[in-house]
Amino acid sequence: MGRVRLNQDCEVILDIAKLAGEYAAVAELKLYQCYPYRQSKGGGSQGEPVTFSRHEVSLGLPSPTPFQNHTQISYSVLTTRPVNLKIYDVQGRMVKVLTSGMHKPGSYTLRWDGTDCHGKRVPAGAYFYRLKSNVMSQTRKVILAR
Repeated sequence: MGRVRLNQDCEVILDIAKLAGEYAAVAELKLYQCYPYRQSKGGGSQGEPVTFSRHEVSLGLPSPTPFQNHTQISYSVLTTRPVNLKIYDVQGRMVKVLTSGMHKPGSYTLRWDGTDCHGKRVPAGAYFYRLKSNVMSQTRKVILAR
């Protein structure tokens, strides 16, 4: 257990409590925004300065999920930059590239029809879609139910 606090200097403070065993770990931490732009010293073994900024790209939730025929995946781009959106299976193998290339600022929606890069229907199950740019990467899960 732990808690996250934001102090008056816009610094994110993460308190981590060890529940059992020798180590405490954070499995997932998402920071969506922090204003104003600041630089802070990282903690733990990373120790590198971390710059907080507005999300340059953001990835939405799939709709619908689970899906049978198709699902829609929305994302947005704040400034012109290269972006790719790919589908992966649970073993981490790339299934399909939904988009790859330069994107202008704006909101986008892509449709995945449950097929691979050859147009073949993939089996039912969990899949991951990853939005990647030159500044960040986000991954979410979608469920295909045939």
